[in-house]
Amino acid sequence: MRKAEKAITKISLAGKHWNSQSRVWKNRDGFSLFELILVLLLIALITGLTTPFLFKTLDRIKSQTSARSIATVLRYARSKSISEKIPYTFNANIDTNQYWINNVETEKSSEVKELDSRLKIIQFVDSDEEVNTGPFYIVFYPQGNSSGGEILIETTKEEEKTRYTITLDPVTGKPDVEIEKP
Repeated sequence: MRKAEKAITKISLAGKHWNSQSRVWKNRDGFSLFELILVLLLIALITGLTTPFLFKTLDRIKSQTSARSIATVLRYARSKSISEKIPYTFNANIDTNQYWINNVETEKSSEVKELDSRLKIIQFVDSDEEVNTGPFYIVFYPQGNSSGGEILIETTKEEEKTRYTITLDPVTGKPDVEIEKP
């Protein structure tokens, strides 16, 4: 019983000691100039080391998002074709780096979108042809299937080449995005 009372007494004494003004803290008005400079140098060092890593990561994420946006437009064209029971086409131009969808019956086009400047459409390959320049298109049918093919996209930066391959299954009409790093 006495051990517990001593522990309680020590805690209460310690609390009183820290709550009261001690000699160590009485004459201290703030931080010294050396302490402030040291903290600022540490912050600058950490910022300098992490900033390039963050920018590379942000560029990679933006490139992946842009490549996946094409897959999203392909899914949208497929769903429009199924729901409206009208063939739709996904159109792209390799030279201008633009893409859009088109209603085959009414020939009405969606808004033309440009691929992010960090990416470039390199090639389109399907069972009949290989397109390296100019326009190409992929047809989506009301049953959910498509003409199929592969769209190859590369990053424009030479130091970190990344290739995105969007494969469109001709039977299901569903796109799949693969990322390849050399």
